[in-house]
Amino acid sequence: MQIKYFKSSLVKQSNYPFFITAIFFVIISYITIFHSDFFKEGDFFQYFLMGKDILNGNGANVAALNANPGGPILYASLDKIFHDPLIVAKILGLIGGTGVVFVSYFVIRNIFDKKIALVGQLFIAFNPKMILVSIEALNEILPVLFIFIAFYFITKKDIISKDVIFVGIFLGLATTIRIQPVLILIAFSIFLIFYSKKLRKNLRYLVLMCTFFLITLSPILAYNYNTHGVFIDSNPNYNYLNLSKYTTPEMIERMEFDIVSNNGSAIFNFPDLFLKNYSYNLLYNNPDFFLNFGKMTSLSLIPILPFFILIPFLGGLFYLMKFKLDKINIIVLSTTFSLSVFLLFLFGDPNIHFFFIIILPVIALTLLNIKKLPKNLLPLLMSCFVFFTFISIVPLTRPEHLLPVWLMIPSLTAVFFIYAIPKIVSKLSSTKNGINVSSQTKKFIITAIILILIINLGYSYKSVELYLYENNYTGLIDEFSNVFKQSEPKIQKGSQFDVLGKILSEQPNISSSYVMAPMNGFVYYVDTNVILATFQEGKKGDTFEQFYKRENWSEYDLLVSNVNSVPADRYDTNHPIPDYLLYGVPPIMNWKYDIPSTQYDDLKILSDPSNPDIPSNFEFIHKFDKLDLVLYKIHHSP
Repeated sequence: MQIKYFKSSLVKQSNYPFFITAIFFVIISYITIFHSDFFKEGDFFQYFLMGKDILNGNGANVAALNANPGGPILYASLDKIFHDPLIVAKILGLIGGTGVVFVSYFVIRNIFDKKIALVGQLFIAFNPKMILVSIEALNEILPVLFIFIAFYFITKKDIISKDVIFVGIFLGLATTIRIQPVLILIAFSIFLIFYSKKLRKNLRYLVLMCTFFLITLSPILAYNYNTHGVFIDSNPNYNYLNLSKYTTPEMIERMEFDIVSNNGSAIFNFPDLFLKNYSYNLLYNNPDFFLNFGKMTSLSLIPILPFFILIPFLGGLFYLMKFKLDKINIIVLSTTFSLSVFLLFLFGDPNIHFFFIIILPVIALTLLNIKKLPKNLLPLLMSCFVFFTFISIVPLTRPEHLLPVWLMIPSLTAVFFIYAIPKIVSKLSSTKNGINVSSQTKKFIITAIILILIINLGYSYKSVELYLYENNYTGLIDEFSNVFKQSEPKIQKGSQFDVLGKILSEQPNISSSYVMAPMNGFVYYVDTNVILATFQEGKKGDTFEQFYKRENWSEYDLLVSNVNSVPADRYDTNHPIPDYLLYGVPPIMNWKYDIPSTQYDDLKILSDPSNPDIPSNFEFIHKFDKLDLVLYKIHHSP
């Protein structure tokens, strides 16, 4: 029986993608203008401070451990125009998020058709994480936009030289800000090598792409080399040490030494631990952010239902590969499934590595049926494979880190709803009238899509509220009942740092003073200098003066403090002494296996300003209860 795919009247209107983009733009604009008055958690301001140091001639002391200096320089340069880094963050978030929503439609349309593109764009525009990343102060959104634009050119049905030139340019622009776009370049290179049967043409495209990539990136490479003596001044060892799930004291000590020595291969010094961490990242931590194995925050299109997105995601993929249970597919499926189960129970942990029994058969079947897939879908597939393979060397901490390859989820989910479901229903209802089946299927699909969008809209509202305001999530039932209650005025997160800034501003000579603190974001509200401290440094039993003068701090603790201080002091040449101390009890850092031998416990008395054991030269100024911070003035002996 011939399948009659439904035709939505929406897709007949070519202006709907623009309308969806405009609505997204208006909503994000409203949120950022009327509901986001303070800097909150996010790395944008940290990178802005780096850029400010660079423009002020202190670039040699700046170390962007997880990025390139292109973003910091851009942010600091725009601040000279707008005179407010928060406004810069809002504008770039708005441009980046709106741009991703807009460009995604045309990327998906390149691969499929207008129906799939429109539904895929709706999934992206309504996704809670996409909305959040557009209002958060992060360093990811612009590189993601540039990568999506590169996807637009590489997914055209007939690529010409101009297209690969633009691919190289936009990937180069993305890499000036983040290192990760290099992984997309690798995936595109593999795709171009096998793009056609004409090897010379393929190699010409590859050379063009890489050449313009390097030309675009060359100012950053030149800056890094002239300033630091290396082309890429980024060190993945820091994240590996700070975030790895499995460590040992020996590994931590060696990693700290290698980071201080700028040894880039430190990750591989302990192969057993590396493989253990890598398998955890590859098969659990990172795909959890992508598909939602139980995390409250992920890129899943249905974030309230763990694992559920696997159904439409894999359903769309298997539809495109025209999967049939023929002899070859059954052999490959049964063999890979049996092998994955055997390896899982022999070498792995079923509670952690369970995804292996899903992904190995899927990869095998995809490779077996790859010629059946749309050719211009392959850049997305290869990007996912290459990106996950390499990015899993380090554990990711936010789903935003996977946005460069996220387009696969909304695209294949849209394919599942628009094409796969009608085909399944048609086969199951082969004895019924085809017209009636098509009509019923159309109603079911429209209802399902609308339901997903409504659920995501509610989830987005609560996610944005939790990000912007000081309230807690207490459960679905409580949140629903709160809608009908008269609520008290909401307090924006970050407002307490504004209060902190005002109190510090009242102190004499604050602009030339130093504040020892566990963060540096408050300098947005006050012109001062910061010495970063986690209050987990020093040697147990040392005096408070030895601590704030950073005596007996390890070389690694000093490096972390110096590169995150304001101004940055990478080579420890300034040796500042703090005039104020902002104390808080932060979570114990992952690398602090020796916490009992540090001053961590000794310093806890500072959380209670009335404690008589606090040194007499510490003058209590203010306690910020909501921030769990206490501010002291340190009086130094003449």
